[in-house]
Amino acid sequence: VVLWHGMGDSCCNPDSMGYISTLLSANLNNTVFVHSVRLAATEDDDKKAGFFGIATEQVDAVCKDLAEIAELRNGFNAIGFSQGGLFLRAYVERCVEGPRVFNLITYGTAHMGVADAPGCEDTSDTNCVLMRNLIRSGAYLSWVQNRVIQAQYFKDPTNIARYLEKNIFLPYINNEIESHRNEQYASSLKTLNKLVLIRFEDEKTVVPAESSWFGFYNDDKSEIVGMEKQLLYLQDWIGVRWLNENGRLDRLSQPGGHVCFSSHSHALQTDLCFLADENR
Repeated sequence: VVLWHGMGDSCCNPDSMGYISTLLSANLNNTVFVHSVRLAATEDDDKKAGFFGIATEQVDAVCKDLAEIAELRNGFNAIGFSQGGLFLRAYVERCVEGPRVFNLITYGTAHMGVADAPGCEDTSDTNCVLMRNLIRSGAYLSWVQNRVIQAQYFKDPTNIARYLEKNIFLPYINNEIESHRNEQYASSLKTLNKLVLIRFEDEKTVVPAESSWFGFYNDDKSEIVGMEKQLLYLQDWIGVRWLNENGRLDRLSQPGGHVCFSSHSHALQTDLCFLADENR
């Protein structure tokens, strides 16, 4: 199993990814290898890399790193938390030479982007405060786009043309730019046995919360357009419609706020079965 942490977290925090790794091992009878993605040499730098960098470069670096781990050589199941789920989906789409992902589970992931800068769980986190200030001062500025991770999945629904022109990450992995559509992304996502999308009922970090289920605002933010009515789905730009129509996509709702759950979480218990069997 491969884990990819979210914004403001690190690979090995004993209260988050470390806890999840222990929980998974215990529930899977200590028979499954668990690897937590690390983006930098130290935990502090790993946490900082969740705010600053270029997402595609991070995904491609992880592609190379995972290919060198012997235990993952024959493929793995993956869990992404918050933006980590977005990057694991990008891994599935882009990493054709790395080990295969069997099942991908995403918790509170902004698959269709965020319409506002993600909130800070820890208001004393200077990296998070700086990220929010930079996005609100100009998310599509080249300097911000090439430095702030969250700006790379920021999507202003009232100005989609500018988003498509300026955003350097999300419109590409979602195949939203007609002149840059990559058929490999759809064919790669279709290799998943299961894509599990988990939305938190009291979500405040991912706006709108329905982005976790491939939903997003309409062009004046007056209502949410669900997954089945999105052009990405209707024209099947990345294979999500094919997965859904072939019984390979599940949407689950989890009580609580953003990426908040316990060992007794319904969603976590439901998903453990997908992690033990790559053929499921």
